[in-house]
Amino acid sequence: MLRLKWIFATTLLIFCFGFCVLLLNLQDFCTICRKRIYSPSLRSATVRETFQLRPKIQCERNPPFLVLLVTTTHSQKEARNVIRQTWGKERLIGDKLVSTYFLLGAGTNPRLQGELTGESNTYNDIIQRDFIDSYYNLTLKTIMGIEWICTHCPQTTFVMKTDTDMFVNPLYLVELLVKKNQTTDVFTGSLRLHDAPIRNNHS
Repeated sequence: MLRLKWIFATTLLIFCFGFCVLLLNLQDFCTICRKRIYSPSLRSATVRETFQLRPKIQCERNPPFLVLLVTTTHSQKEARNVIRQTWGKERLIGDKLVSTYFLLGAGTNPRLQGELTGESNTYNDIIQRDFIDSYYNLTLKTIMGIEWICTHCPQTTFVMKTDTDMFVNPLYLVELLVKKNQTTDVFTGSLRLHDAPIRNNHS
């Protein structure tokens, strides 16, 4: 009986030790994976790469008053279509043109990329660059959108960045911006006092 208890205790100890080693290895593995996903977003060279897909527009002929930049992913085609048919539909509000464009990175699924290319040809509202499309690269998407505005549609008066899971009321937004009666150095949004950016790469 004593021998069985000793064998059981030894087996349990070995199992616990092995499990701890496994957890440590998994933690290291996940850290490496996250670094691989995150690190491309920090390469300045990536930001300078050309656009894979971008709208063919001539802003100088018909400059938008407001451009809505919507961050999205390859699999959110249905959400994009809903936005195109509702609040993101290109329209004139009074004499103010409102346009919507979708921001994406590069995916790993050739089928979805092919569908996205077809979507771009149909709707002419996709902005894409060759960086990994992941949560950790949302900042890159925003930078890409701003750079596209600056290089391809600098005549735009106002720009708003939003997401596919948000609802935007363009009628109210245009009314608000017109009332501001100011077209330079204007930032609007929810002010969060005493907050600081999270600079931990693993957060």
